[in-house]
Amino acid sequence: MPFVLDGLALEGGSHGTDVGALRASIEEGRLALHARERGRAERKRASEGRGARAGGDGRRSAAWERRPSPSPSPSPFFVGNGLTARVSQMAMSKPKTKATKAKGKVRSAVKKAVKKVGPTTPRTVTPYLTLNDATSAIQWYKKVLGAKVVTTQPAGPGKLMHAALRIGDSELFLSDMFPGTDMVDASRAGASVTVHLWTKNADKIWQNAVANGAKVTMPIDDMFWGDRYGRFLDPFGHSWSVSTRSKLSKKALEAKRIESMKQMGAPPS
Repeated sequence: MPFVLDGLALEGGSHGTDVGALRASIEEGRLALHARERGRAERKRASEGRGARAGGDGRRSAAWERRPSPSPSPSPFFVGNGLTARVSQMAMSKPKTKATKAKGKVRSAVKKAVKKVGPTTPRTVTPYLTLNDATSAIQWYKKVLGAKVVTTQPAGPGKLMHAALRIGDSELFLSDMFPGTDMVDASRAGASVTVHLWTKNADKIWQNAVANGAKVTMPIDDMFWGDRYGRFLDPFGHSWSVSTRSKLSKKALEAKRIESMKQMGAPPS
């Protein structure tokens, strides 16, 4: 059953229509409509140009010649099994209201908050420290390393069964020692693992740690491998290393490498 779209007869219907043929018919109608509108615009331009020349104004005619051709009309689209008339793109785009703007601000704030807090789940590898005084350790890590508390699970007065801290984009787990555990007190037995901290300002964290009771085990210095690196023990016996990129030139780093190889008794390569 034929129907009319902007004065053009197209073949189609709401039921039992061949979709491919209907789409081809729609496209033909759209092109014909565009050609008709373009021809109408050209005739109008020519008519106004002749009027301008008759009046002695050549500039208006030239301006009309430079005007771009009208853009083609948007294609019609399907809804369910039927065909609707073509809809203007401008009509389809709704103006932003106060409600939509408010929703956009909320979504933006949520994205910023998620990005600021970091991942909601731990990284693939997460250090888990056991201490004699986890509560005091948390305060020290907050003050020196800039840690933020994610969660704590108390287990009696002054004891923590579990705690999660966020340092930069990573998490650190820790807990108090309890009777029957196979863990050892690092402050007595010594640390066997070093937790490495990469930061933009290693010297600032280093000075802050030393000022708050950290014990230096390797003074911070520009190392031959290209990092400014140092290591210390926190007041709870755990070992930390801190580093950032060295600002030394390649020549100075190479001289440090040769000197380090000599000290270790290894021939420089």
